Amino acid sequence: MTGDCQFKLTSGGTNNLVLTNGSGPSGNPAQPLSDVTAVQSLTTPNNEPCNFPYTYTPGNWQMYFCRRYSATNYSCPTNAGLGQCVMGKFAGIRASGPTGAYNQTYVTDVKQSSSAIQCLDFYYYIPGRTSNPKIQVGWKAGADTQQIVQLTAQSENRWQNSRSSFTAPSSSSYQLTFRMMRNAANNSHVFGLDEIKIYDQSCDSSTTTTTFTTSTTTIEAGTTTPVLPDTTTSVQTTTTPKLPDTTTPIPTTTTPVLPDSTTPVTMTTTSTTTVSTTSTNSESPVVTQDVEETSSANIPIVTTTTSTTTTEEPPVQIFTCDFSTTPCFEGGGLAVTNGNEFNSVDIINEPPRVPLSDVSSTNEPTENNERCKLPYRLPIDNSTNENGAELWFCYKNQCVTESQKLANCKSGNYGLISIDAWESAKTIIKPVNQEMITRNLVGEQCLRYYYYFTVYDKLDWGQHISVLIKSNNETDNEIEIDRLSAVGMVENSWHSRNITFNSTSANYSLMFHFEVTNVNRTDNPASNKTIYFALDNIELYNRNCQRVTATSQSPATTSKPDGLTGTPPLPSDDLRLVLGLSLGIGIPVLLLMISSTKSHKL
Repeated sequence: MTGDCQFKLTSGGTNNLVLTNGSGPSGNPAQPLSDVTAVQSLTTPNNEPCNFPYTYTPGNWQMYFCRRYSATNYSCPTNAGLGQCVMGKFAGIRASGPTGAYNQTYVTDVKQSSSAIQCLDFYYYIPGRTSNPKIQVGWKAGADTQQIVQLTAQSENRWQNSRSSFTAPSSSSYQLTFRMMRNAANNSHVFGLDEIKIYDQSCDSSTTTTTFTTSTTTIEAGTTTPVLPDTTTSVQTTTTPKLPDTTTPIPTTTTPVLPDSTTPVTMTTTSTTTVSTTSTNSESPVVTQDVEETSSANIPIVTTTTSTTTTEEPPVQIFTCDFSTTPCFEGGGLAVTNGNEFNSVDIINEPPRVPLSDVSSTNEPTENNERCKLPYRLPIDNSTNENGAELWFCYKNQCVTESQKLANCKSGNYGLISIDAWESAKTIIKPVNQEMITRNLVGEQCLRYYYYFTVYDKLDWGQHISVLIKSNNETDNEIEIDRLSAVGMVENSWHSRNITFNSTSANYSLMFHFEVTNVNRTDNPASNKTIYFALDNIELYNRNCQRVTATSQSPATTSKPDGLTGTPPLPSDDLRLVLGLSLGIGIPVLLLMISSTKSHKL
């Protein structure tokens, strides 16, 4: 965080603010255990919201956060079982200091605000209800200060939402201040801030605020310079000479000059122009951008509607492996199988402990063009009772479809790793090098894959899959980009993962590390069993996973559930965002979007 993109401590002492994604609790927490994104977003792989609150054990207290199992593994209960939370970060301010009361103030800069009445919208956490903890939020412009809101602890131990309308200072820039206070310092108590936004209108306003856009209106030949309401800066437009009385697509170039900007932004668009001719001899007013002009009879009035389409280079697939022909990876005793060798397992008394078919067999239509209806149970011994185990795979290359008929599945292979009771870990490696594609691999990338591992009777024996990358530079350390545990096996089926990570090297190794940490498995007959790990449909792209998914599903519409109760969010289409502070990824603060109708999280 540099320049304006930071919180600065102004009250003296030690800067206690850190960016964090939360920690594991040792008891009923006095700090946020996950960020706002984690509790609001849909979980993976079941695409359902968290069910809050839930009873946390041990302790039997009500939990309003995702539960941490590792730095990359947070989960929560959903209607379909445990789901993986989408993680971000928040600002945690520890209430520690010298003996006595805790009192610290942090500020950040707000620039280019224009409305007198503005709306501050943010999430906060106040630790505990003892020692009078509170947060005071206000603004400071030179010697002028004003408090916007004072917040105290609530009864529910969770993120809270605050929305306050306030009168902004007359200057176009000011400082937003957050003051955290507690009668006694306590190192275990942590204040939290997340999703901070300022809008250029009242919080309860339903009117449309000014957005800086341009349009072209032509009357005969000439140039008009419309003036936006409540601004003193004109918007320059390029006009078109007199047109015939027809409707013709006309390419136009518009160069808007945004307020408070000295450099014009040029964009080329294609417009459809409709020409209409009046038939009266009287003069009539024409209003363009709230500027009234007078037009005489039979003069064509041209209204140009401009839309801009941006073409973006699609994601490039760096590496793919469905194990159809080769193992793809080196080392670790990786076997390639279609699962048929395990179809003789006893599915009456217990579920399968290894995939009976690959991912494509259940994801793609069967021979009768229907998909498998998962899960299903098979009748045993030609009876009509479905008394077999619950199946999430094709069994003997068949499955039950939506029409309740058995159909042949499309068969493929997957990669299988087995760890016997006397073994503890295995690793497989895939070198990724720049020659695979024509562009540099350094930067944001997306890893997508399916995984499976054995969980006996829902017992956690310390089964883990770690995904790591290591630069070809021998001095660089391995970087863990994903980690899975028994909690990720919600169902005895294939599960999918989409992981966005940053590659710092063009050439590196992609590694999957499989381990079982439970010791003395050979000494206990109940745990003297083989643990199977499986992988399938592994894909690596040179973009983040959100863009990869959007490209593969375009056009698509996504929604974000409101996992937190409280006041509904502001209507985003009507808002001009002045300040957006989202502490989820990378730079935690986004200051002033000059011209926007929606707010975005970094």
